[in-house]
Amino acid sequence: MVWPFLGQQLAWIGVGCVICLIVTIFSTKFLWKITPFLYLLGLALMVLPLVFYNPNLVASTGAKNWVAYGNITLFQPSEFMKIPFILMLSRSIVRFLQRNKGRERLLRQDWFLILELTIYTIPVFALLALQQDLGTALVFLAIFAGLVARFRSFLENYLAGHLASGRWVSRLSLPLSFRMGVGLFCTSKSGCQPTR
Repeated sequence: MVWPFLGQQLAWIGVGCVICLIVTIFSTKFLWKITPFLYLLGLALMVLPLVFYNPNLVASTGAKNWVAYGNITLFQPSEFMKIPFILMLSRSIVRFLQRNKGRERLLRQDWFLILELTIYTIPVFALLALQQDLGTALVFLAIFAGLVARFRSFLENYLAGHLASGRWVSRLSLPLSFRMGVGLFCTSKSGCQPTR
């Protein structure tokens, strides 16, 4: 019983290592360009568990979040989707910062950015709702909130003046998700220009 499970885990570790090596070959500029396609691919993969699922697994967990073929459970698409989701939101933030570089920004502009980020988030939450996967939805909510909180002009320029803890909240947000996304393309020295 243990050996098939161990073999499956080792196979996925191997696949993950190969993907990591392939990603290191790409320039961040290329990764930046394919981010929208990765996002759409992630959404398409998240539809699969709604069609290909194991009824026994759904009966025990209450969620259709794993792709299964017969009795073989293959993968959980929402895990793959986390990376394109972070990249897509980060791409929007960096492009916004590039467009408004050197100009005074208004609160209205920041709200439009948050609206754009929300538009990218809604399809993910809709699919998670159809899968009845609240746990993963909370993870995506934390990623969304972390990226919005790290967008400092919103928290620090507007809320920090009214809330003493504005800076504190921004510092405690999800720096890892920000660094994985915006950090790939934006450094303080390059002024948020895509790096090679």
